Amino acid sequence: MVYFSGVTDKVPFCEIFEFTEEEIALVLEYMGLMDAQESCQIEPMDKFIFLHGDEQEVYNKEERNFIESVGDIYIYREFNKRTKRGTMPCRIVAAEINAVDEVKSAIFFMKEINKAVGGFTIFFIKAGFDYYIGIRAFNKDLKDDCIISKPIKLFVDFEEMADKLSFVSESDDFIEYYSSLVEALEYNEHNSIDYDAQIMKKRGIQYSYLNLLNEISHIYKVNFAGEIDRYYRSLEDTEKKDYLSTIKESISELSFIESFKANTMEMLFEAEEMVQLAIKTEEEHEAFIEKQNADNSDNNEESNSDMKEYLDDPELMIKMLKQRKGI
Repeated sequence: MVYFSGVTDKVPFCEIFEFTEEEIALVLEYMGLMDAQESCQIEPMDKFIFLHGDEQEVYNKEERNFIESVGDIYIYREFNKRTKRGTMPCRIVAAEINAVDEVKSAIFFMKEINKAVGGFTIFFIKAGFDYYIGIRAFNKDLKDDCIISKPIKLFVDFEEMADKLSFVSESDDFIEYYSSLVEALEYNEHNSIDYDAQIMKKRGIQYSYLNLLNEISHIYKVNFAGEIDRYYRSLEDTEKKDYLSTIKESISELSFIESFKANTMEMLFEAEEMVQLAIKTEEEHEAFIEKQNADNSDNNEESNSDMKEYLDDPELMIKMLKQRKGI
């Protein structure tokens, strides 16, 4: 799109994008979420919630304060997707939120919209200087009803998100549409955790790896003191929280946001549709595990006899050893 031509990857996205009706439409079109010509309704969030939302819902003081603080929101025309029992009303809602805790505020906003209106909502949120794409989630735990992307900070983050969303299904079937959105937004969330680091910590110190380093150091006179020190330090616990933990913590802190409506899961989906989602998730998980096991098996079958050719490049040697030891 001409709008973003010539923009370099490391430019903060907030410097090239202004949160206005016109530019929101251009961004959503660029990400393939809607056509730029879609009509948009703009009104304060409190008016949308209290006048157009479900009249049966009750909001406590903290919820009301938050709702009144948001200001204008952008609500785009509803569209429908097929389910086995009829249709699922879908919409896109965008908002700019002044926030100290960006992730928690974005989830707060999503949960209040989910509480006020039924159906399926896609969210485009600016919180602080970061941007997020989110969707309503249909989970067994009704309090865990949000999926949110990693923050879009730089233009390269935006391009990466647009690339993921380009694979979202255009099918009229809601399950296919919803599943592809979940995969685009959540799959990489789970893989954003350093699984290699987690597995390494669970295994504990791999003395076979350290012994091999010491043996090679002794035979070929290569100094691995720095790598051994780095290896020990990598096993130390840190207080740095991963992004997925931040999301789960925010959802837990907002568990007081409860809907007074009945559990509508059975009304939204046939049981077989939910089974379809569960099977798809399980198949993806098994495929990932099989690939990991196959990679580890191939690495273990390689011989150590070619280590001599890496003597002039200790860093590459370390990488090869770690691959073969599954570290």
